[in-house]
Amino acid sequence: MLKFTIPKINMSTKDRSLILFFIVSIIVAWSIFSAISFLYDSSKQSNLIINKIVKTDKKNWINLVEPLQKEDLKNKIIILNFWNYSCQSCIQNIDKLKKLKAKERDGVLIIGIHVKFFNDDSKLQAIKKAVEKYDINFPVIDDLDSKLYNEFSIKSLPTYILINPLGKVKNTYSNSQAIKNLEKDANFLAKKYRYRLNKKPVNILLEKNNLVKTILKSPSRLSFTSEFKVNSENKPAIFISDVSTNNILVTSTSGKILEKIGNSKLGFEDGSFESASFNNPQGMTFEANKLYISDSGNNAIRVADFDKRSVETIIGDGQVGGIVENSIKPVANSRLNSPSDIEFFPDYNNLLIANSGTNQILTFNVRDKTLTAFVGSGKLGLKDGAGKEAELAQPLDLYAYKNEVYFIDSKSSSLRKADVNGNVKTLVGKKIGSFGHRNGSAAEALMQNPTSLTVDDTGAYIVDSLNHIIRRYNFETNTVSDYESFSDNFKENILKLDEPSSIVSMADRFYISDTNNSRIITIKRSNYETSLFDIIPSQKIKKGNIINFTINKETVKDIKLPANSDIKLSLNYGQGWKINDYAPSYLNLLEMENNSSAKLIKLIDWKDLKNNSTTLPQLKANNSYFLQGLIYFCEDKKNSLCYIKEIQQNLIIESKEHKNTIEINLTK
Repeated sequence: MLKFTIPKINMSTKDRSLILFFIVSIIVAWSIFSAISFLYDSSKQSNLIINKIVKTDKKNWINLVEPLQKEDLKNKIIILNFWNYSCQSCIQNIDKLKKLKAKERDGVLIIGIHVKFFNDDSKLQAIKKAVEKYDINFPVIDDLDSKLYNEFSIKSLPTYILINPLGKVKNTYSNSQAIKNLEKDANFLAKKYRYRLNKKPVNILLEKNNLVKTILKSPSRLSFTSEFKVNSENKPAIFISDVSTNNILVTSTSGKILEKIGNSKLGFEDGSFESASFNNPQGMTFEANKLYISDSGNNAIRVADFDKRSVETIIGDGQVGGIVENSIKPVANSRLNSPSDIEFFPDYNNLLIANSGTNQILTFNVRDKTLTAFVGSGKLGLKDGAGKEAELAQPLDLYAYKNEVYFIDSKSSSLRKADVNGNVKTLVGKKIGSFGHRNGSAAEALMQNPTSLTVDDTGAYIVDSLNHIIRRYNFETNTVSDYESFSDNFKENILKLDEPSSIVSMADRFYISDTNNSRIITIKRSNYETSLFDIIPSQKIKKGNIINFTINKETVKDIKLPANSDIKLSLNYGQGWKINDYAPSYLNLLEMENNSSAKLIKLIDWKDLKNNSTTLPQLKANNSYFLQGLIYFCEDKKNSLCYIKEIQQNLIIESKEHKNTIEINLTK
């Protein structure tokens, strides 16, 4: 066996020091090189991501004073929210994102990126309306050409991308736990980079602040009854859910508001009509003096009891539920997912629920409090069959008629129906992604994101939302056509709908919620005459000589007037405008007693204001007076939309010569 002996090398202390110094120098140099390379690569990646965002055309930004620049994004934790306003799960998560926006003080910036799905949902004005409707309070980009969608390789909606302060993508989220995981990771980044975060907020200009005030903001769903109790009598009434105010209005057929349900604040509270709160209320149905409400944003079914004037929750706890596979009892254990409509079928013991978030229609048994799947496997698709064999695509609206329930599938732009046994049949619709505007046989016809329907012997009348028109499906000929009443009106440019969302038929009229125009339109079926359904609030002025009020921060400029002199008050309308003769406009002349109350000097009601001018009594010097009220005015043309002018003005009375006229200018 051969043996090798390794010779010993005798090294001096100096030699060892030189070798150690050389090794340490190499390590330090490599570390510096690696750090510089990392910082360069990170900076390069950061610039690439930031450039993708800031290169967006400035006209495609919403909710901002000025488009975001590189400096605005530097050292920020950025959350990109890819969404579409026709996507129910996208809308479902908006409120959770708004809670995350509260972390803006920790350097978190949310940017919504609206992605086109249908042909007509990429219009900037429509997206602005959706931003206002759902009260989105962070910057939004209209990704018109899907450039950002493609550059970030998005596969589905909603999708969230979390970017750390170095500009590196931390993670991408698109499953049912997306928001929960996103919040957890964002909190981690906020702690990790707390010493370098840019905590300066961006300059937000909310889209809702650019809009003129109207009684209705975003009327969504309509319902009606002929048996609403008014002064111990049963009379017809119309129910209107408004998703922007999160309220429900009950009106007479003449438009007078009979009840308002909700405190105008987004929330999930039961209680009296005045204190209850909702989140994106949608479809409703009325029975036995109770209004059943699909509270979509709260994943709940609520009941408004008009005898008790109170609201209670019968299904849901606010949390998002999954696919319903087996019967759930008691119903207190069940959770819904974006319920969009409800309808009693086949009797008043069973309430159908369009559970759009799970692509199912469920049955709630009112008597034994159980919840079961009526139709739909939970899989997104357009497949007919019995019960759970069928595949649905975001069912939005239900209508029971002659032992069948007709329903709208918005994602597949289809009209479908199911019998009492749950056998599903498609009447109009091809597949998901097949949409447009084509009349003719049901096999060839195309719709684009339909949202509502009503059915009678003459056919099914469908709100074809993104085609901005009403369509008719004829049972006898199995064809689809544009409803006749609109063709001439469109040609004459009289009536133009903007993303209507609901239709009901009552007596001889259709009532249509013209959502983006903030109005309700009626059509007389006998002669196709169209008109504006003018909502008129009840005039509520407290009795007695003390009136409490809150001074609006946007009070108009104070006006100086002469003491002991008759004051002329005049209303000036721009050309083509007029006062709304049917609405309860009023002005109160008040003498201030303290910061919260005043003595009523004169009430000027709508009859006086119709004359465009009136005279105020003589006022004393050095006393504090206040003019306060509401004036309703409209364009002077058929089917015009009416607006509200809120008047709040301090009157300074002096023993000097001043002009003795108050002029109120009324224009949009």
